[in-house]
Amino acid sequence: MKVFIVFSAIFMMGLTCIVYQGDMNAYMHEQETLKMIAEEAACRAALELDESAYGMGEKRFDEYAAESSVAAYVSEARRLLAYGGKYEISFKMSYEDDEHGYSIGNDEEFPAVIVSVRVETDDFFRLPFLHRNSITRKSKYEIKGL
Repeated sequence: MKVFIVFSAIFMMGLTCIVYQGDMNAYMHEQETLKMIAEEAACRAALELDESAYGMGEKRFDEYAAESSVAAYVSEARRLLAYGGKYEISFKMSYEDDEHGYSIGNDEEFPAVIVSVRVETDDFFRLPFLHRNSITRKSKYEIKGL
């Protein structure tokens, strides 16, 4: 009986480690994919400069075009995530330009877009003692050539 109890304990410990490794691998993949989505979204948003304002010498973003471009990309990029159908994906955008002002570290006043992408779900891990239900990744894209 002692052998059975010890074997059961070792088996359960090994099974727990295997499940943890699989879930952690999927979690890390989701983090990397979400960072890539945030970087691409920031790049797309930075391409949406307000051309009429730029013609008058102002560095300003077209917020409506930028947000619609990012929203379209984020909804399209859902398929890149392993369990994208189960997630709620949201994003926030902030701008550094002549209209919104510049951050303290941006002394040369380069226009920039910061996109924060957040994914929420019930839980990323199957083990009952691990609870992680959201991932947030940010990306900043500066335009230095203006």
